Amino acid sequence: STQRYMGTDSALKMFGVFVVIVFVVGPIALVEKMLRNLPDWHSKHVDHDSFAPFKRIDAGKWSRPRLYLGAVLLLPFRLVVILCVLIGYVALSSVVLFGYDRQSMAPLRPCQLRILKYSAKAASRLLLFCFGFVWINKRRVGGNLDALPPSTAPIIVSNHISWLDILYMIHAYYASFVAKGSVRNIPFIGTIAVAFQSVFVNRLSNSDRKSAADVVRQRQLDIWNRQNYPQLVIFAEGTTTNGLYLLPFKRGPFMAGLPVLPVVLKYPFSSFNVALESIPFEVSLVLTLCQFYNNLETTELPVYVPSDEEKSNWSLYAENVRKYMAAAGGLKLSECSYEDKLKYFETIKRHLQIDRT
Repeated sequence: STQRYMGTDSALKMFGVFVVIVFVVGPIALVEKMLRNLPDWHSKHVDHDSFAPFKRIDAGKWSRPRLYLGAVLLLPFRLVVILCVLIGYVALSSVVLFGYDRQSMAPLRPCQLRILKYSAKAASRLLLFCFGFVWINKRRVGGNLDALPPSTAPIIVSNHISWLDILYMIHAYYASFVAKGSVRNIPFIGTIAVAFQSVFVNRLSNSDRKSAADVVRQRQLDIWNRQNYPQLVIFAEGTTTNGLYLLPFKRGPFMAGLPVLPVVLKYPFSSFNVALESIPFEVSLVLTLCQFYNNLETTELPVYVPSDEEKSNWSLYAENVRKYMAAAGGLKLSECSYEDKLKYFETIKRHLQIDRT
């Protein structure tokens, strides 16, 4: 009896150690690993102001104790829920899409679309909740009486701040996206992309990029002609910023000369900014999950209908929409590009070692 008691006591101790390692030491070590190799955004060796849209604006506001506490109390449980939601949606999508030709990407039947639409909106909202977005502050700016309803615009044009933008667009609009052709064949992810009726393109060469532009334009026309496709979201800047700026727009959303629905996103913060401008995705993911609460504010503007001049000049159309969104969202216009962002990354990496020596 004594040996049995000692054996049980030993097993309980081992279980306690296991729990401490998995739910305390493990999450804290993961957070510390994410933070350890991040650059110093106050480095005197880098001219951060020249790359203002990509500069971290939360540097110095992070609290390690607060991140550690969130890692212990939130991170493991949120990860489990997120995994369950994703597996459940992939399973449902696989059943609904059974027999569907993924290569043709023909419009789904109305019953298929309804099931996938409402399940995706519910799943994406639950995921946003897991990432700390308990409430979302949505604002809709009214247009004049003859303004088109938001659902009639084939394209949703939005600024791009974080990977979380995608979850919001799915929740709010059940929107489709432009994705690489190879994504279609990736297990799980490919099923989700097909369920959203994504536009799959290849961009390896100039001819591929021209073909991709034609595919995107055709999808816009299909949506405008009331074929059974969801609205298409295009982040017209082509990359992410810190949320304070609006970069020049690419031609994708504007080359068809059709109306667009402008949406401005903002993520107010007091500690960690969820913007994915100059930190790796895995760091952003882990630190976002460690936040007790995150904020999201969205502004939906009236549908922008291009003039005849704008229809024949996509750059004029794009610039007018950009100024319209910047004014409505209180954003600063910047002429920086994706190439400037890459240059900023290289500058940070080059001087990271200097700062540590």
